[in-house]
Amino acid sequence: MRASLTVAASAIVACASPVSNLPYCAQESALQPLPTAACQSSPEVGEYEEVLSDLLARDAGPLLVRVELGMDSRIREVCTDPSITADQWMSRDRIARKLTAAYALPSAPACLVGNRIDLNRPAASLAEADAILEECGREASLRRQSDEYFGSQPNMAGKASGRAFQTCLQQHQNRRNELWIFSLSAQSPLIFAKTENSAPSRTALLVCTNARETSNSLIGVTRDPASTILCMREHGWEPLE
Repeated sequence: MRASLTVAASAIVACASPVSNLPYCAQESALQPLPTAACQSSPEVGEYEEVLSDLLARDAGPLLVRVELGMDSRIREVCTDPSITADQWMSRDRIARKLTAAYALPSAPACLVGNRIDLNRPAASLAEADAILEECGREASLRRQSDEYFGSQPNMAGKASGRAFQTCLQQHQNRRNELWIFSLSAQSPLIFAKTENSAPSRTALLVCTNARETSNSLIGVTRDPASTILCMREHGWEPLE
């Protein structure tokens, strides 16, 4: 199956599609659902997703690419997250040039009918996490400068700045339905996605990490990422890797 899909895609990929034909994705709540775990574990689905990844995600850079399947098991729509940087825009252009090939692919496995497939999610999540860390850092720095300007003692301003940084990170994690755990040996956080039977985030962090509690949040920190990943999986949180 994979060989025939790949041949079909390669035969059409030279036909360019303008980037205007590649829409930005709607809010996740408005999109079709992800397939069930049983469907995702199917070898046929794995082969189909591999072909899609080779075609659409290889040049996606930091972009999240979503593929929705129609009731006829064919691709209904391909969309991406909004592009902010020049690199992201170039990634969208490369993906757009392959849309004709994607829409011409044979039918997907039956269990994917009416569902969607997310491609390149780990790379996209890490890129967004790095951008969020910078954003929250800027907000915290501005908060400190403002507090010091209006007369706060440096140590008090520093504490308020730290709280602002942690609150900002927590809000983004809640919005993304993720947990971030900071490793002492890596610059970017380990990112975990919530599954249906996930333990509460507080429980998972307390059990699986050297959690550090603050006045308004619980920060997960680990010295042993491999053990933390195993523990988080046991509590229903899947790493994006």
